[in-house]
Amino acid sequence: MRIDPGARAGLGGRAKEDPGAFLARSLVTIGCELGLYRAMAHSQPMSAAQLALETRTSDRCCREWLVAQAAAGYVEYDVDTQRYVLPREHAVALVPLSQRA
Repeated sequence: MRIDPGARAGLGGRAKEDPGAFLARSLVTIGCELGLYRAMAHSQPMSAAQLALETRTSDRCCREWLVAQAAAGYVEYDVDTQRYVLPREHAVALVPLSQRA
């Protein structure tokens, strides 16, 4: 798996400069605690419903979390497929090595 150091550094910079950093930190904690990042770590696009099913969380919770994560640039959203992906570079920072798929 090739990791783009620039993309990974971009995530760190975004987290530091994010005016909603307090909210972003809370959402990152939620993503870690519920296993949302871990479920997305394989870098395959997922819908909110797929993420909810895989993590046994509510569809609404996943949908709202994903929208906020995409707005903050932590995950990417494809308008055409309505699916989200956690870039590998971000997974390295957000998912402990022992939990990656």
